[in-house]
Amino acid sequence: MKIKNLISSIDYRLFLVLLLAISTIYVNGHAQTVMSVTHLEKESHLQNDPYRSEFFRVDSNPTININTFSGDIEVVQNPGVEGVQVDLYVKREFSLWSGTRNLDNFRIIIQKQGNTVIASVEDRRSGSIQRVSSDVKFTFIVQVPSKASLNLRTISGEINADGVEGKHYIQNHAGNLVIKNLTGEVRVISTAGNIVLDNLQGNIFAKTVSGDIKTDQNRGEVRLRTTTGNITTTALSGTLVAATTSGNIESDFNEVSVGVYLETSTGNIDLELPKLAGYDIDARGLSFNFNDLIGEDIIKDIGFRDASVQIREGGIPVNLKTVAGSIRVRETQQ
Repeated sequence: MKIKNLISSIDYRLFLVLLLAISTIYVNGHAQTVMSVTHLEKESHLQNDPYRSEFFRVDSNPTININTFSGDIEVVQNPGVEGVQVDLYVKREFSLWSGTRNLDNFRIIIQKQGNTVIASVEDRRSGSIQRVSSDVKFTFIVQVPSKASLNLRTISGEINADGVEGKHYIQNHAGNLVIKNLTGEVRVISTAGNIVLDNLQGNIFAKTVSGDIKTDQNRGEVRLRTTTGNITTTALSGTLVAATTSGNIESDFNEVSVGVYLETSTGNIDLELPKLAGYDIDARGLSFNFNDLIGEDIIKDIGFRDASVQIREGGIPVNLKTVAGSIRVRETQQ
């Protein structure tokens, strides 16, 4: 009996040792996992050196096609490079349930075809650049000549373009778009981002669904559209067509060429015109403020829901419409 009890005691002690060993392995494994996560978190910042870097010599006015599904795009004019310089930066973040840190899952293309430079990233698992992942972000920084046509697209990320003349199409789904010093035809489209247009010249079109649009020092024909955001233009020279559903419109001009058309459903309109020409103002809204329009050469006819104002014998058409907001018009004081 003593021998049996001794054996049972030894078995029990062996069981405790085994249980302790398993617990130690688990704890060490957990500690190792924590260390790995911490290490990966330190790696999650954008690398200092490009993941890939390519230079292409091009003829005059090349086409630049940049596509990434998750990450930013920045294009700047740099005549000093005498070609097109494409730098791709990769930001990797850790996720326990995702294998997207493995770059083998992505198809990266940076090449030249004819006079077109192509840089794109797509997800091999979906076969489409439309797949969105937050674990790996691909950011392109591209230097181009002063004359080039830009075709820039990202699903989730910001786009910045500066100082290029050509025909440009710029689009994203989520993220802000900042476009400066472009010349030519400029089309900018976003779903859930703000749009900033500074010092553009030419035919300009911008549209966003749930963001604001701000422009400054633009020249040419400008068309702006948003659904739930505000529209603000300053120092515009040219023609403006702007519409929003539930936002306000504020606009002032250096010079009006063809006309002004502003429309909102539930917002207010605030317009400042240069005191340089004659205007025919046709306005519809809940209330009107033309108090700052004073002079013998100004004729006002204000009704219940509509109003008309003729300034200096008229000439340039100005159409303003809001369903549930107020309208204010004034002239710059010179």
